[in-house]
Amino acid sequence: MRPCCDLSFLLVLASPIFALCLMMPLTSHSQELSMDELFAMSLDELVNISVVTVSKRSELLTDAPGIVTVITAAHIKTYGARNIKDVLLRIPNFYMFDSSTFNATGSSLRAGATQHLNNHILYLINGRPLRESQNGGLHTDINLLFPIEAIERIEVIRGPGSVLYGSNAFNGTINFITKSADKKLQASVNNRTGSHGYGMNSVAIGSHFSNSGQVMLRVNTLDEDGARITGIDDQSTSGAMNLARKGQMAMLTGTFKGFSLQSIVSEITLPSISGPFRWTGLSQFEVKREFLDVSYQYDLNPQWQAALHYTLNQHERFITGPRDSEFFSDGYLYEAVINGEINDDIQLLLGAVVDHIQGDLGETRGGKYKTQHQNMYAQLDYQLNEATKISAGLQWNRPEDQASDTSPRLALIHRFNERWTSKFLYSQAFRSPYGSEIGFVSSFLQGDPDLKPEKIKTLEAQALYGYDNLAMSASYYHSKTSDTIGRSRIDNTTYFVNQDDEITFDGIELEARWAINSAWHLQGNASVQMNEDANDNEDIMIASQSMLKLGISYTSGRGYSASIWNSYFSDVSKIEDQPNSVAIVVNPAADAYNLLSINLDANLGKLLGRPKWQPLDVSLYVDNLFDEEVWFPELGQKSVNTYPQSHARGVYANIKYSF
Repeated sequence: MRPCCDLSFLLVLASPIFALCLMMPLTSHSQELSMDELFAMSLDELVNISVVTVSKRSELLTDAPGIVTVITAAHIKTYGARNIKDVLLRIPNFYMFDSSTFNATGSSLRAGATQHLNNHILYLINGRPLRESQNGGLHTDINLLFPIEAIERIEVIRGPGSVLYGSNAFNGTINFITKSADKKLQASVNNRTGSHGYGMNSVAIGSHFSNSGQVMLRVNTLDEDGARITGIDDQSTSGAMNLARKGQMAMLTGTFKGFSLQSIVSEITLPSISGPFRWTGLSQFEVKREFLDVSYQYDLNPQWQAALHYTLNQHERFITGPRDSEFFSDGYLYEAVINGEINDDIQLLLGAVVDHIQGDLGETRGGKYKTQHQNMYAQLDYQLNEATKISAGLQWNRPEDQASDTSPRLALIHRFNERWTSKFLYSQAFRSPYGSEIGFVSSFLQGDPDLKPEKIKTLEAQALYGYDNLAMSASYYHSKTSDTIGRSRIDNTTYFVNQDDEITFDGIELEARWAINSAWHLQGNASVQMNEDANDNEDIMIASQSMLKLGISYTSGRGYSASIWNSYFSDVSKIEDQPNSVAIVVNPAADAYNLLSINLDANLGKLLGRPKWQPLDVSLYVDNLFDEEVWFPELGQKSVNTYPQSHARGVYANIKYSF
């Protein structure tokens, strides 16, 4: 079995880059925008920012055939965060949760989580898919280690995206778009220290050479003692553990003429419980990732472009404890894309993907698996007139040894005037079962080789308003899922199953941003959702029925800002109330809670009137100010009602020096 690359591989690969950068003259400027520049952008510019995720090409957010939220570098800098998890908790209708097995990876968007993984929301890094073939969505390292300073913006599509992205783009797609080097030499060092023995260090160095290309290398390390969590397991035994986590990540991105390269190598070690939720199963997890994407884009002519991609997703998980085991996945895909204008009113996108899914569950857990998926997709955009656009897309997908299927998307976008725009959308998506769902074998969890892909159909309508200092949107969605892949507890064993009943979802999502004046900004979102199965059982999905997330910030012309953000989550539906549930009620209920954070940010040079200190930025971030205790249903084995969540109150200081 080939092991994942460690960080030494990428550092050796990158050593010529450091040598090249060190030979270049230093500049005191970097790509980082000053606070004044970040907020000089008008609200209208922020709302109408161009997005690239929905159609795999640049278009205005208001013209994109999807429901999109954009989180900018300005938002992250103003409201603060330690990691990706903190940032994503602010998006509409979303929550990230822990289980006894996996930490900071379970994700629910529009109440879509059926397991304690993130296989209903596709992660992209600069447009390329980040998923592992064993479970489809183990993102602990990304959510806790990925350098937030590297983010230019995050584009979040709520709703199905399989038409262009295939499996996992079920309830949503999240694209992390990173900053590129734009100076001959730029570098920064960053240290974040805080409660529970938290320490995060990062170094970034990059270079932009003439007009031919750029390269950026970032290295992060994490070392924390961790907050202490306590709970009662399925044997009614009380236990506790510290969420001590250590990890490192290196990310290399670069472009040269038509070529682009991006690579992530990471490893993280953390405590977890292997098998059933029993404190006697307390183990140490070590998770390694190697992500590599090599792409080439060629301009056929001024109107048409072609691109070729090779994407590798390699993932390895070691478990040391009562049940030592090792899991390995080694998936890769090839993709060809052509995109262009037929005439001034019609744009066409065509693509084809061959996705190889393979790995090893271990000799005692099901052994090796290997399969292949083939996909072809197309999207046609037609500008009917100056105010109206029609978009139609279709993906044909064929998993190996299964019947082929299609996923369509239709959109009608109409701009009434410079202030009001409407969108009417219909889309379908699918998710094929992964290696562990098909082949896992143990006394506590059983896969099913006959699992069918799960499917979703969604109708959406959105109204957008943007003018002067105010922007708002209101969205309604109606979804129906079938053959949902979930877990069922039978005779003390958990089985992967296709659920027989269709599940219907209805929800409303509101977003708003208001520039009260040049210094004060208010923004937030609210959502409410309802779901039921074919037997009229309500709240069948495990999620909060309503969420309210609000932030207010003050930005001074003297180089500092202050902000407050609060996220309210209502009571979560009870796992013990689900049909055929065997979960025992031993822990506190998943009641409503608030997560209130405060962030103070300053540039010392501008604040103190010392130009030589201008490369120095400091911030203070306080998370969960009221130290709310949070519990969420245990979606791993579904043997107990809830599991404690990692939201302990913390204070974190950050200092950054840019060269």
